[in-house]
Amino acid sequence: MELDTGADTLQISNSVSDELVARGDATPVWSSDGGVAKGIYRMADGHSVGLRKLTIHTLTVGTHVLHDVPAIATNDDRGGMLLAGSVLARIGKFTMDLAGGNLSFGG
Repeated sequence: MELDTGADTLQISNSVSDELVARGDATPVWSSDGGVAKGIYRMADGHSVGLRKLTIHTLTVGTHVLHDVPAIATNDDRGGMLLAGSVLARIGKFTMDLAGGNLSFGG
């Protein structure tokens, strides 16, 4: 999973989404017509795509536990999983050491 400080929503693959929903660890967001809700998201390269919305009940980042985390499922299982900066902001202040590959919270 990659960290994208510019992303607004946690992005996971379809296969991970399906597994989380099957285990009861996530719930699809339903639209008013009874189908799974899709949102239109602008990707880093500028194109827009409709992606399924879901809510992950519990997400652990290091020692931090977040509840009811909004997420989207990509249309491609070859990767594209992103930990959004907005998710990290829910924890609080964080710093990144790119050379050392470390993410630290607090301070």
